[in-house]
Amino acid sequence: LARGIAEAATPAEAPLSWTRLRQKLLADGSLEQTLRRHFAMSVDLCAGDRYFRRELAENVWAAGKVCGGLGGMVPLRAGQGGPRT
Repeated sequence: LARGIAEAATPAEAPLSWTRLRQKLLADGSLEQTLRRHFAMSVDLCAGDRYFRRELAENVWAAGKVCGGLGGMVPLRAGQGGPRT
């Protein structure tokens, strides 16, 4: 996560207030864990919807699994029947 944030904007492009905020966020080890957990839960939640099963890219499913989720391998919610294709 830190590498991705670092590549997104160099300190020269960002205002000083953003630089300070970014440093605080990167120093907070629990923040990344929380973001990963919430991302995994969001992907799994989307997996229960037929539309999202069709439309989300495979790398999103894979990232959800890497972050601790089921990678989209959850049953469809009631009324959402149909295969994941």
